Amino acid sequence: MDYTTTVDQIAVYSPRPNGALVLDGAASARDGDRSANVRGYLAIDERFALFSRNNQSSLGVFDTATFSVSANIALDAFAQDAPRAAPSTIARVGERAFVTIQRWDAMRLSSPRRGAIAVVDLATRALVDADTSTPAVDAIELPFANPFGQMALRGGDLFVPCAGALRTLGDGAIVRVDTARMRVAETLGDERAFGGNPLHVLALDDDRLLIVAMTEPGADDRMTVGSTRLVEWSVAARAVVRTWIEVPEYALTAPVLGSDGRVYIGDRGSVTPGLERRSGIVAFDAQSGARAWAEPLSLGLPPYSLVAR
Repeated sequence: MDYTTTVDQIAVYSPRPNGALVLDGAASARDGDRSANVRGYLAIDERFALFSRNNQSSLGVFDTATFSVSANIALDAFAQDAPRAAPSTIARVGERAFVTIQRWDAMRLSSPRRGAIAVVDLATRALVDADTSTPAVDAIELPFANPFGQMALRGGDLFVPCAGALRTLGDGAIVRVDTARMRVAETLGDERAFGGNPLHVLALDDDRLLIVAMTEPGADDRMTVGSTRLVEWSVAARAVVRTWIEVPEYALTAPVLGSDGRVYIGDRGSVTPGLERRSGIVAFDAQSGARAWAEPLSLGLPPYSLVAR
């Protein structure tokens, strides 16, 4: 996925035995003449994928055989009083997709509206009504704002990080959503417990969640952040039990769990004078939390996101 201010593309690559990637084709993901800012991408089957347009109130269906957008799913009805229902991350539960909605307003970042989750039937490409007691097709309403980061799925429950207003302490939290009932089940803890705005979640087992949180940004135009940390949260104890890693500035990616039993996270490093730090990949044993190697494994460029295999 790639975008600038005028072009939003989804590109398809084929891997070669030597590790190289060859471009098969690419197409614009824009719906109309506005940029899309593609955020989430979910394979429906071997040919089609669902993607989110964060700059618009819509989802698209991408055809990897023809490199084209084959269908669109409008989310305008979920915007409420916001300029748009901005979709972000996507999680699959059976034959349904759960898509976070920010209700984003560039003019009111200090007081964002509560978010929501749209539910999509992947077979029909249609929205699923989360509340049949009303005549409208409803989304799952969340009690907090800005659900834009990585969600975690465990045992039919979605753990959704809601960052809230980034410069307001205490208005963000992790929300547990019952995907079968399509209802918010509980709030696990707010950002004061995590030590910052919750950005991403990874479920290790029925009790342990890994949460990426960043401290409140400074009151400047650069969104200056003191630190980013990866903490382990116990669902049973309702508390942080340890910090796995903490680095200066906004530098950690969403963590992933590899098939080798390790948790991997990207550290974008820093070029700030006095805080210089090399970028790379950091790994931990998923059971003990022990770090696999002392220094980040360098990739040449700062990592933006990771994919587990």
